[in-house]
Amino acid sequence: MRRVLVGLLSLPISAILFVLSLPPAGWWPLGWIAFVPVLAAVRRTRFIVGFLAGIGTALLSAVGAVSGVLYRNPSPGGEPHWIYLGFFLFGCALSVVAGVAAESKEIKRLGVLALAALAVLLEASLQVILPATHALSQSRVPAMLQLASVTGIWGVSFVLWVSNLGIAEAVRRRQIQALRPALPVAAIVVLGFFLWNDGSSSRSAIPVKMVQSESEDLEELRRLSGEGDGIAVWREFGGQMHAPRGDTKALQEVSAKSGVPAILTSYQDGYEPLPHNTAAMFYRGKVSQPYFKRRLFGAESKMHTPGTAPAAAERDPGGSRVGMNICFDTCFPSIIRDTANLDRVELIAVPTIDPASPHQFLAAIHAAYTPFRAVENGVSVVRVDGNAFSMAVDASGRVVSEMGIGQESRGVMVPTARRWTLYRWLGDWFLFACAAVLVAWISERIRRARGAERAREASFTESLSREPLLPETDRRPTESLSQG
Repeated sequence: MRRVLVGLLSLPISAILFVLSLPPAGWWPLGWIAFVPVLAAVRRTRFIVGFLAGIGTALLSAVGAVSGVLYRNPSPGGEPHWIYLGFFLFGCALSVVAGVAAESKEIKRLGVLALAALAVLLEASLQVILPATHALSQSRVPAMLQLASVTGIWGVSFVLWVSNLGIAEAVRRRQIQALRPALPVAAIVVLGFFLWNDGSSSRSAIPVKMVQSESEDLEELRRLSGEGDGIAVWREFGGQMHAPRGDTKALQEVSAKSGVPAILTSYQDGYEPLPHNTAAMFYRGKVSQPYFKRRLFGAESKMHTPGTAPAAAERDPGGSRVGMNICFDTCFPSIIRDTANLDRVELIAVPTIDPASPHQFLAAIHAAYTPFRAVENGVSVVRVDGNAFSMAVDASGRVVSEMGIGQESRGVMVPTARRWTLYRWLGDWFLFACAAVLVAWISERIRRARGAERAREASFTESLSREPLLPETDRRPTESLSQG
């Protein structure tokens, strides 16, 4: 009975720690221990117990995020269903890992690494529906961002799972030796703080005006964009009302006025049977090459035709270019990598409009991807939402400027210096490494199981060979009866 009560109590504790580790609360150290209570509580039980505990923890986390009781400045309003869906999908990964851990008699070093790899692979496979990863709690941690430039966001998620699984095993066994798999993780964190490059030495920068506004009035948007030679980034569909069926004359006329910076936003074009969600830059009365949104969110797949290729806009022929992506694209590492690999891209601009949600949780979570996408590819990223948490991030993942909740317009100098990264060169190689670790662990378990079976067979055979034979006198009656 005591163990049942402890197990039930572990679910809300892990849920609270997890929600507080994520934006908008952002208490990132809690991400390293958030799932220790539930993982320790379900050990040495059954798979179904661990599975249900994982789902329960995720759903309680969703309740905490929607209620706002854990936030300093709650702002209720908006639809919560996307929050519940996101936590449920993440809970699928957590539940499988907790279930496998529950069935395992002992989780040694390779087992901890393999379960962490399994969690990462599950997160990656579920991102097609709605990306949700443990790594988002570390979007402001220099060491983790440095790691992401090598492994992508998946490496960050991996070390968090290693930490949670290793500590949970140490708690269950009450042995400090169980923490050994987490020691390299701790070393990475410490080293990362010393190696952090905040980008302050960059001399090249471009003025960007982030227009966080849902206004559809063209003159109001023009006023908020200010003046100068920089770039004004509007929200997703900021140009929709002024580009019917892709006719962008009104936006081109505004950009042709004296002193107006380049304007970058999105709108629907006239493509049949379904239009594209199109981003383009308007500068001095001209419109750039269009970009068609590649990853469509939710019901948007019934409204738009997805794009198939990256694109960039240039203000001056032969000069540097601005890569373009739209909203949901930033949740997928390979999409931003394709844009960053285009020639002469010095900055990636991302018009966004997140669904209104309680406490703008979705906008906060979506914004947390921005530092990862920037540091993975060594390029600055400016993401502008219509309601909350627009931000500019340099090539090192440092947040140069960030807005809060509400309508606002802010100018910022965004560094344009690029950084070489292993991730931009190799892509999602770390997922293959995770698969290799998982296969090695499964092979080891199969080998041990076969070895144990052979040992049992050998022991049984040996025990038979040692059984004493019946005495001669005991066999004679049987022989005489058979002869008769």
